[in-house]
Amino acid sequence: MIEQGLQLNAFQRRLYQFLYVIVAPVYRRLINYSYEDLSGEAPPYLILANHNLVLDPVAVACAFKNPLCFVASDHLQRLGFLTRLLKGCFGIIFRRKGTVAYSTALDILRTLKAGESVCLFAEGNRSFTGSTTPILPATGALARKAGVPVITYKIEGGYFTHPRWGRSMRRGKTRGYAVNRYSPEQLRRMTVDEVNACIRKDLFEDAYARQAVEPILYKGKRRAEYLENVLFLCPGCGSLGRLKSQGNRLFCADCGLEATYQEDGKLGGDLPFHTLPEWDAWQTDRLRDLAQREGEDPIFRDDGMTIIQWDTNNQKRFAGEGSIAFYRDRLEACGKILPLARLSNMSIYERNTIVLSWDTDYYEIKGSITFCGRKYAQLYEILKELQEKEKQEMPVKKCI
Repeated sequence: MIEQGLQLNAFQRRLYQFLYVIVAPVYRRLINYSYEDLSGEAPPYLILANHNLVLDPVAVACAFKNPLCFVASDHLQRLGFLTRLLKGCFGIIFRRKGTVAYSTALDILRTLKAGESVCLFAEGNRSFTGSTTPILPATGALARKAGVPVITYKIEGGYFTHPRWGRSMRRGKTRGYAVNRYSPEQLRRMTVDEVNACIRKDLFEDAYARQAVEPILYKGKRRAEYLENVLFLCPGCGSLGRLKSQGNRLFCADCGLEATYQEDGKLGGDLPFHTLPEWDAWQTDRLRDLAQREGEDPIFRDDGMTIIQWDTNNQKRFAGEGSIAFYRDRLEACGKILPLARLSNMSIYERNTIVLSWDTDYYEIKGSITFCGRKYAQLYEILKELQEKEKQEMPVKKCI
C-alpha cells in the first residue's frame, strides 16, 4: 500500500516528457491514431478510460502532456528486472486482478492528494469480443471521493487494431478523445449509482456496431491466429476445444468447418455466425446448458497446465504442473481441489492466464499459447449465478 501517495521524481518526469516528444509521434503513425489534444488540462485530475488496446496507457499519454500515473495489473510486479525497470521509470499503482480493489482505491486517492494525475482503465479488463466490459463497481465512489476533476477518455478502433486474443497488430484507424469532464462539485451532487451510470455511458464502445455504421479495414497478417483463445465451441459439430487457427483461417479439426477472419473483423465462410459477438453469444448459451446437466464428469478438462500460488507480497508459495478440471462444485488444478463455494473471484489477464482468489490464497493458472482460459472464467460466473439462484429458491425452515 502507498501510505503517502505516489509521487513522481525528477527523472520520471523528464523521461515522461522525452517519451511524449519522441515516442508518441511514432506510436501515432504505427496505429494511425488521432486524438484530442488535452495538454492544456490543469493537473491533478483523474482520467477514466475504456480498455481495448494492448498499449492503452501510451494512447492516453499521447493526449496529456503532463505526466500521469497509471493503475496496472499486479502481474507486472512478478517480472523481475523488468518490474524494477517499470517502477523506476514510471508511476504505477498496482491492482491485483480478480480481487476487491479497496486498497488500490486508497492508493489512487493518496496519489491524487499528493498532486499527481492518475489514469484508471475503468473496466479492469480488455474485451474479447469488442464490446465494453462492466466497469469496476467501486469506480463511482472513487470518482466522488477524488476531489479533483474527472475526465472520461474514450478510445475507438482499439479492438480491431489489436484484439485481445490476437497475435499481431493491424493497421486501420484509431481515435481517442475526452467524452466528459466532471468537476468535484458535480460529482458530489450525484449518487454513486448515478456516477457509475455516467461513466458507463461515456466509455461504452461496441466495435462491431461501429463497424456497421462506419466500416474500416484493419490490415495485417495472421489475422485469425489465436482466435481459439475466445472461441471454443464448434457450431458445425458441437465439439469442444477442437477449433484451430492458422494465418487468416479458423477451422474445426473434427468436422472441417472453416472461417476466414476478414479485414473488417467479420468471419467469412459457410457459417451460422459472421461476427465474434454472435458466435460468443451462442457458445455462452450452450455453456449454460452444460452447466445445468446432471452427472459427475467435469464440464471442462485441459492438460499440460501450470499452477502458481502467490502470497500477498508476490512471493511464490506453490507451483505444480498437470491438468485442470472444472466440475459443477469445484475446480481441480494440478492436485489442488478448490471448492466453488470458496472461490471468490476468477478472471483472465493477457490472452489466457486464469487468476483466481480462493479464501485468502491467490493463484495463476497457465496453459499453452492457444489454451482457452476464458471458458473457465465464463463457466465460473454461470455456476456462481446458479449457486445463488439455488440458495434463493431453498425453502426457509420455520422455527416451531
